[in-house]
Amino acid sequence: MMRIALLLAAPLLALSSAAAQSPAAADSTAPLTGSWEGSFNHEGSVWRVAMTLTQTDTTVTGTLYKDGDEYGEVKGSIHGTSWVLHWDQIGISGTVVGDRLQVELTVYNGTKYHFSMTRRAQS
Repeated sequence: MMRIALLLAAPLLALSSAAAQSPAAADSTAPLTGSWEGSFNHEGSVWRVAMTLTQTDTTVTGTLYKDGDEYGEVKGSIHGTSWVLHWDQIGISGTVVGDRLQVELTVYNGTKYHFSMTRRAQS
């Protein structure tokens, strides 16, 4: 009888262990942690942007990249699904749902660019 109970419990333990390691499980505690990629049209040229972010409680820090070149450190916060980051005088804000960011990037002159970013799969 004990052996049958152990055989039935093993798949459940494997499932709960896999769920604890999945990106979706990490999303519920720190939804912005990870590497993100996206692109948008900036005055006729396509800018490819990426961010690597780390979230601790409501604080978010990371690095911004454009076309593969490091632009610098970003800092900000997240409250619920809404987040705000700053790099130099550039504001980056939006919402996060799972592996997708809706982004509003505001440049120096106040022009706003809207685009999406997706979480890069962990290797």
